[in-house]
Amino acid sequence: MPRYSQKQKAALTALMQDEAYRSAIEIIASEGLHGLTLERLAKKIGLSRASLYNYFADRDAIVTFVEERTFEPVISALEAIAGGDGGAAV
Repeated sequence: MPRYSQKQKAALTALMQDEAYRSAIEIIASEGLHGLTLERLAKKIGLSRASLYNYFADRDAIVTFVEERTFEPVISALEAIAGGDGGAAV
């Protein structure tokens, strides 16, 4: 088993999370949130279910990751608008 540096591990984790995000969005779009299972996601990514646990603790962690990655830019933009001039934009 190869040994990776911390930098390499971080890059691999980021790549796997990106792929998990894209794949999870595709599954949710086609089958709904109930269709997002660890087995289905792992198969779509090309990993074993056990390997998926190296990146996410469980299905809830994947759902939380997808929610945060999807909505964080929107929330940040709304906070910037709300705090930008002290007044609400209409």
